[in-house]
Amino acid sequence: MRKCILLVSCVTAAGCFGQVFTANVTGLVTDPNQAAIPNAIIKIKNTATNEERRATSNDTGRYSISQLLPGAYELTAEMQGFRSYVQRVSLTAGQTAELNIGMQLGEVTQTVEIQGSVLQVDSQTANREVTLDKTQVADLPLNGGNRNPFNLIWTQAGVTAVRTGISTAPGDENQGRFAMNGGRDESVLLLIDGMPAQGGDWGSLLVSPGADSVQEVQIVANSYDAQYGKSGGGAAGASRNCAA
Repeated sequence: MRKCILLVSCVTAAGCFGQVFTANVTGLVTDPNQAAIPNAIIKIKNTATNEERRATSNDTGRYSISQLLPGAYELTAEMQGFRSYVQRVSLTAGQTAELNIGMQLGEVTQTVEIQGSVLQVDSQTANREVTLDKTQVADLPLNGGNRNPFNLIWTQAGVTAVRTGISTAPGDENQGRFAMNGGRDESVLLLIDGMPAQGGDWGSLLVSPGADSVQEVQIVANSYDAQYGKSGGGAAGASRNCAA
């Protein structure tokens, strides 16, 4: 039986809890002969906030940077004797992106820039996910007048209304009354900013962000990591993007 996770990233100026909704990058730094390059300086900058994180490749050329907020980033790598490497990438909630860096001989003042890079496969986890960006969230029709982004779960196959007339209702407390891929209804885990946001009765959603504040909606449609436990058949969550 497959399980699902729905992650919603929202634009807000409020504080965040930086947990399961963050992204990670990892990769291998190599020279033109595919040999590992240790001690290369890796920088990744959020292009919306200019926040920058740094890492150094280890003896095997491997680097890793974790807990990055979803959004657009610029990755750079520098090493004496090699041209600077620049790559732009967009990271989504819960993603672990593999960004391998091929350095070219030259001066650090010279730059090799990778354009139009698209990550087609998540090679670091078993997750199979669908991400709806801000434009899709704004344009897709939503049931009811409150534009609850949690209703976007109905855009995916495998979601059913076990209790017709209740599970499809738009109100906050009716969210979670759906079944995913054969799981039981009223057993999903509901999250906001990676934290539980559901009542103690039937596990209903306490409050939902408006769709106009949502940056992305992500649905993971298979058995997921242990960090999304405490659910029987799926989990749904709203995670705010602190880039705004």
